[in-house]
Amino acid sequence: MDAHAWFQGLFEEHKRLTDVHLHEGEGVRIRVDGRLTRIDAKAESFLFDGIAQAAGWPARWREQLQGHYRLTGSGWVGQFRCRLHAYRHKDGVGVALRRFPAVIPPFGDLGLPSSVLSIVEAMHGLFLVAGATNSGKSTTLAALVEHLAVRPIHIVTIEDPVEYVHAGNEALITTKQIERDTEGFAQALRDALREDPDVIMLGEIRDAETMRIALSAAETGHLVMGTLHANSAVGVVDRVLDFFSLGDHDVVRALVASTICGIVAQQLLPNAAGRGLVLAYEIMEMRPSIGALIRSGRVMELRAAITNPSDGNRRNLELLNATLVRLLREGRITEEVARVAAYDQEDLEVRLSKNGSARQNTRAA
Repeated sequence: MDAHAWFQGLFEEHKRLTDVHLHEGEGVRIRVDGRLTRIDAKAESFLFDGIAQAAGWPARWREQLQGHYRLTGSGWVGQFRCRLHAYRHKDGVGVALRRFPAVIPPFGDLGLPSSVLSIVEAMHGLFLVAGATNSGKSTTLAALVEHLAVRPIHIVTIEDPVEYVHAGNEALITTKQIERDTEGFAQALRDALREDPDVIMLGEIRDAETMRIALSAAETGHLVMGTLHANSAVGVVDRVLDFFSLGDHDVVRALVASTICGIVAQQLLPNAAGRGLVLAYEIMEMRPSIGALIRSGRVMELRAAITNPSDGNRRNLELLNATLVRLLREGRITEEVARVAAYDQEDLEVRLSKNGSARQNTRAA
């Protein structure tokens, strides 16, 4: 049987499937709505070889894997673009496949407020999307790129591997994949700055060098968008500082305050109906008052500044717990899910006690 036909059949049977795991010694498992489930199928050789072909790995990819421990790529599997990652384990070889939507969703379908668009439409500064693995960060960035691509601008995307393919519309879009088109994120970012970009999208900011260049690029008038692993807006500020030595923190805090234009921290949570996922988020748009707190090292006061901004303008300022309570009130998530998602349990309890209707709705669900 053809591997592409096998995977396409699997995709059609499980329409909300996001991940497939082929694991020698364990068979096949799939992730649907965030839950990993074993299916009645064997991890046969033709499936591994089909993925290798889609990723563009060499015919003798298993031998190469022995020396490199891992292989990463992306390509079309069936009718969907997928991220593909092969690895070694004690029983042999495994492959993790991440399926992307056939069409990049419009920003309005993500579940984020439309006001976020005004941050990136200003076309300057560093905009960061944070979250754990499988939180939809890449999809959010892709939707933002598509939104900006209606303008006659130059957008450079740098990913490892390329996840979404952009049509371009009015924009010129230059797509670069690490280890195929460039050496690494830091070098790709340096090169991009010589290519007359208006917007640079980084799939992930992984090290101090890349972060330093990204901050510098944003400081010189470019819009730089990237992702980080953090669970909150405040966590993003701490994560940026962690890239640098303690002696550099005063300089970095000043740079962060003057260059970061906005932060979105997001999670994908199980829907109360048991089908699909719901986006919960935290937003922090840079304001003079917020920048002043960061410059002075008063990062722990940021949550209070988001909840009660000094200028009274709450636009693009919202904590995760506020989003969770709203989703509870709407009956879209359960109280149990909200408790697991919240990073500040005490604050969530206070908010729940003030919103008895949220408890009533989620119990009814």
